[in-house]
Amino acid sequence: MYELIRTALEVQFPFNMIIVLGTLGIALAAIGIVGAEVRKFATHRIDFELKREMVAQGLSAEEIDRLLQAGSDSRHKQ
Repeated sequence: MYELIRTALEVQFPFNMIIVLGTLGIALAAIGIVGAEVRKFATHRIDFELKREMVAQGLSAEEIDRLLQAGSDSRHKQ
């Protein structure tokens, strides 16, 4: 790995910067994709836990749907 990095940096000036910037771009894109997937998972988990708590409290499916719809409407108005 170290040899690969050293070889890439030993290439002539404009080309080594292209390699470094390309690698940096790919790394940042990968981090962004992983971050988005983690956020989706966390949001789904929170939503699931909320619904499970509502069911445990004895709310019907219609009441849960109405409450979640009211909550999403109030968030969109802000």
